Amino acid sequence: MDSDQAPRLASFPEMNPNPVLEVDINGKIIYANPAATAFLEGAGLSDPTAYLPGDIVEILRRVAQGERGVVLREVALGERVFLESISLNPYYQTARIYCAEITQRKKAELQLQQSLERLRGLRMISRAMLEARSPAEIVRIGLEHLVNLAQCQQAAVLLVQSGSLTAQAHRYHAQQGFSSLAEFALQTEDFEHLQVLSQDGMILHENIHLQDETLAAHWMVWAEGTQTALELPLIAHGELMGVLHLTKSEADPFPADAMEFAVEAADHLAAALYNARLLEQAQHYASGLEHSVAERTRQLQDALAFRQAILEAAAIGILVYDQDGQCLMANQTAANIVGASLEQLLAQNYHQLDSWKRSSMYAAALEAVRTFTIQERDLHVITTFGRDVWLRCRFSPFDSNGQFHLLLIIEDITGQMQKQAEIEALNQRLQAQAVRLEQANQELEAFSYSVSHDLRAPLRSLDGFSQALLTRYADQLDEQGRHYLERIRVGAQRMGELINDLLDLSRVGRSEMRRQPVDLSALARQIATELQASEPQHEAVFEIQDDLIVEGDAHLLGLALTNLLENAWKFSRSRRSASIKIGKYQQGKETVFFVQDNGVGFDMTYVNKLFSPFQRLHGMHEFPGTGIGLATVKRILQRHGGRIWAEAKPDQGAAFHFVIGGENE
Repeated sequence: MDSDQAPRLASFPEMNPNPVLEVDINGKIIYANPAATAFLEGAGLSDPTAYLPGDIVEILRRVAQGERGVVLREVALGERVFLESISLNPYYQTARIYCAEITQRKKAELQLQQSLERLRGLRMISRAMLEARSPAEIVRIGLEHLVNLAQCQQAAVLLVQSGSLTAQAHRYHAQQGFSSLAEFALQTEDFEHLQVLSQDGMILHENIHLQDETLAAHWMVWAEGTQTALELPLIAHGELMGVLHLTKSEADPFPADAMEFAVEAADHLAAALYNARLLEQAQHYASGLEHSVAERTRQLQDALAFRQAILEAAAIGILVYDQDGQCLMANQTAANIVGASLEQLLAQNYHQLDSWKRSSMYAAALEAVRTFTIQERDLHVITTFGRDVWLRCRFSPFDSNGQFHLLLIIEDITGQMQKQAEIEALNQRLQAQAVRLEQANQELEAFSYSVSHDLRAPLRSLDGFSQALLTRYADQLDEQGRHYLERIRVGAQRMGELINDLLDLSRVGRSEMRRQPVDLSALARQIATELQASEPQHEAVFEIQDDLIVEGDAHLLGLALTNLLENAWKFSRSRRSASIKIGKYQQGKETVFFVQDNGVGFDMTYVNKLFSPFQRLHGMHEFPGTGIGLATVKRILQRHGGRIWAEAKPDQGAAFHFVIGGENE
């Protein structure tokens, strides 16, 4: 170093605007620059040792031991803070101290540290409140942190129950800890105050005199000696959950940053309380539904197991293919139908199957894919695995999570197709038989014509010639001869009646029915008039109910009713006061008609013979007839889709009940 540089370098501390001092190894300040002297005078200090850090003795010991280097230390002088850079110089046995004021930086760091602590505290509050399970636990955790972070003596929450017009206070005091008060009723003034607080968002109370407060809520949450209080509404999703109170026993106002922190904390606390209230409501509902949910779950599990069992036992095959034709899923039934294993089915791609192309399955699948519509086919297939089978195929395209799929449901209808072939063959045989029956009916018609015309002529001849013999040759015949001729006439006449009744019975089965409304009451009155006119000596009282209206063939129903009334007329002929009734009654959903008489009746033991042709329950000498009339009635009612039955007792009359159906037989 030349001689000119030494004075210039020595002048640097003198020009330094920050304090500079030099200390020997004995701790004596041997130099202080003008900036250091000016600061001490301005601060009212006379001793420059105020600059020295607390461990200066240890630093000077290190200088004496020959250690070189720089040591950093912070020194507070009143409200001002200095960062000191201490250079160790063993050569001169001194330590030089360069001072730089960092008061503003320290304040900024302190504010930043406080903000970070509050953010950490807010995060801790939020996390703890989210983990809490009840409003009381949330409030306790939140208040404990708020007292520490908002620099107040007490934090309290007033939980409001608008439905019951009540509130409950929870408090945390810095010295007394946490406490909860009993629920109390809110007054009108309290509700008005809550409305104002909700609108304003915050109320700061200063110079509080508790004895002057009229609000019950303030009495409950403000401790004795409270001078300053910050009141914030706890609002979440538009609902007032409660009120947060931060109180001090000093008259000092809350710092702006503390108030901002309180607003954020109130928002977090309100959200946590809202969630807790929802959780309580959910738990309340869940506890009431727990048993039914468990039962429903059991039922659903049973149903799923049942459905799974049905699916496994189903006689239909289910396969799913992706958009490239690869098989994604198949059930065991599908494998059984085509004669393969599940692994073989899952390895298939229908684009590569000749069996599909030969049987038109491939064309149906392409049509379903092209039109995105369901395609159904009954196809004869010889599968890739050699099974000859008829399949009922249903191709259903569908979209799942944006991916195209093709669902194929197959059913083995080989048996059905075989039965269908058998049915077609049977139909052909039946058609041939119908032709033969038609021919037989034509022959029967010819026979009926022959009976009606050709057989009646000989009978008329027998009857006529017998009558002629009786008339012309009566005086030449003895009593026995005339008796034989009378018997011939009676037999011929009875044979004619049988022929007529048989023809009527055959016509009942072959005649075309024409349904229309039929008044059985009017028909019965007409038949009754004809019967009374035919035998005036037979006195009988007819009781015919009105409005016996039915739907049917008028001619056939008239024939049936004639047979029933003639039957009642015949078997009541021996009664001095004969009674015949015609009416109806309701039996369940059916309307039952009846014809009842007070005649000779019959034994119900033989009722099963009553409606068969030529079956009689009384002798010809007592009651003449052919025994075909009731068989004709039964056949007519059967053609109407109805039925007939009888009830009787010997010598106590008989009743015939019948139902007229709505369909042709």
